[in-house]
Amino acid sequence: MEIAQTAPHAAWRPSRQLALAAYWFSTNFLWAAMLTVLLPTEVLRFVPAAQAPADVGLLTAAGAATALIVHPLSGALSDRTASQHALARHIAPWLAGRRRPYFLLGNAGLIVALAIMAFATGYPSLVIAFVLLELANNVTLAPYQALIPDLVPEERRGTASGYMGLMSMLGTIFSLGLAAIFVHPGVTTPFYGWLILVIAAGSLVTLLRVPERDAPPTHAPFWVPFRAHADFWLVFATRALVMLAFYTVLAFLELYLKDVLAVPNYVLATTEVSGLTVLVAACVALKAGTLSDRLGRRVLVSAAGLLMGLVAAGFLLAHSFVLALAFGVVFGLGYGAFTSVDWALAVDVLPGKAGSAAKDFGIWSVAITLPQALAPGIGGLVVGHFNAVAPNLGYHIVFAMTLVYALAASLLIWKVRVR
Repeated sequence: MEIAQTAPHAAWRPSRQLALAAYWFSTNFLWAAMLTVLLPTEVLRFVPAAQAPADVGLLTAAGAATALIVHPLSGALSDRTASQHALARHIAPWLAGRRRPYFLLGNAGLIVALAIMAFATGYPSLVIAFVLLELANNVTLAPYQALIPDLVPEERRGTASGYMGLMSMLGTIFSLGLAAIFVHPGVTTPFYGWLILVIAAGSLVTLLRVPERDAPPTHAPFWVPFRAHADFWLVFATRALVMLAFYTVLAFLELYLKDVLAVPNYVLATTEVSGLTVLVAACVALKAGTLSDRLGRRVLVSAAGLLMGLVAAGFLLAHSFVLALAFGVVFGLGYGAFTSVDWALAVDVLPGKAGSAAKDFGIWSVAITLPQALAPGIGGLVVGHFNAVAPNLGYHIVFAMTLVYALAASLLIWKVRVR
């Protein structure tokens, strides 16, 4: 992210769009297998199977609580950093830029945290390593997210978000594919090497290929008032509801396949369902983002939420692995469209636009991290309580909850005034 006097309305060729979106590949490579396969498998190494749902929820909640604090703070610090700060002027000129120091520091922390996590010897050490991972990840993401409003002209943001969605889906596909090969009950260490390699490669591509525009530091208020920026908070609420649905499905998919559908190789089955879902999502993400530049964001976000809600209803009825795969296809259609288009909508309603983009995205990211904390925690309690009432009843209740979340989001988006 070298400093360059790049005009915000400069032409954005596909190669440049891909370079900007490259790190989305890396971060989704990290989190797709981490939340879907790796964490549940790691937890099962250290705790009894009956205790696993609650402990997965606790672990995920601890990480998300860290993100709630670090992400907005890192974003605000990035906005307040001068492009030619003292560190760049006197010690390391290649660190010049409002975003670069935090992006580089966060990625270094990610690599260290993954190395520690790979050799965790018990559940407490796994929790500590995962919290460190979340801390480093959120130092990285706040300034990185700000690059789209920093650099991309308004009429191209849907396309930029489409590339973001495409690279996110591709990262997820490769992550789940490699997890199917390298993650097995009791065997997880080799996969951490892949995670470290991909994080390092993606960060280097973005650092070297994306010019960071020279810009003065900003000191916008930390909070975003609701009355003055109602659209921002409506998009926030919509994202939060969909993420509640998403993380509920994500947290309990492996255990659902294991306990309800009685799939023998449930780890492999989880990667197969997740991989098919994301493959479909990748096929629609770029097209949906580009289409939203012409048709508007709301109609596509609403339709995507409805499709994701249908999957929750489907899991209430599914009694075979084949049906689970079919519902994965439907979920992928909705998830791919939602991921790219909702991001573009968020950029449209940022209160401070490019001036305080990292801070605003730090606040907006709470709509992702708070559901990440709440969904597994609430779901773990629901599954644990109602499974004690009747076998597997808890899984049916949490999937019914995800249907309600998705339908509410699809309706709420129509109150946003941005088309």
